[in-house]
Amino acid sequence: MPTYRSARDCLSSVAARYRSLQSYSDVGVVRPVGALTPLSCWFETQFARPQQFRFQFIRPHPYRRLRHALTKYIAGSDGSAAYFYTEQRGSKPLVESEESLEMAVAGATGISQGAAHTVGELLLECVGGFPLTALNRLRFRRARSFDGVPCYRISGRHPRGGRVVIWVGIPDLLIRKVVKHRFRQEEVRFNIRVNEPIAAEVFRVPS
Repeated sequence: MPTYRSARDCLSSVAARYRSLQSYSDVGVVRPVGALTPLSCWFETQFARPQQFRFQFIRPHPYRRLRHALTKYIAGSDGSAAYFYTEQRGSKPLVESEESLEMAVAGATGISQGAAHTVGELLLECVGGFPLTALNRLRFRRARSFDGVPCYRISGRHPRGGRVVIWVGIPDLLIRKVVKHRFRQEEVRFNIRVNEPIAAEVFRVPS
């Protein structure tokens, strides 16, 4: 097990690990921390190098009485063309062509409460945006386990304010959880798979 001189060195190794992956997939959820009636975003990430990417997420309606009404979104690229897909209950699905994957992910970032960008930026430099490695005052916190995986916990301050805590798997340097204290929100990832074949059909623009 490597020993890191600092939390920043560890996070730099995390970034290098993601850049080295040939493929990646996960499922996860974004949810408020401590909310009595949590409004969640469910998501699924799939990626294959060099530039095939698909981030699908589902959001319930923001009003409690309409929580059963779900909207499905997909931001992705088949390797040559980027797109943004929206499917609302009772409406015809809409597919919009995007000039780049960066624009497709940017369109999804706010709606997905940041989840579209967190790992997307680590996997692909072209996604752009604010990277976790740009957090200030990085430091190690006490290690803990999440979903049975022992994790480093690295905290940092966002330049716009608020503490962010990143849970990184010690055995594999993959992110399991990101807690944003300013927004009382956590983003968790499960069933992470790396360097396994993913069919090209997965990344095609939805018809």
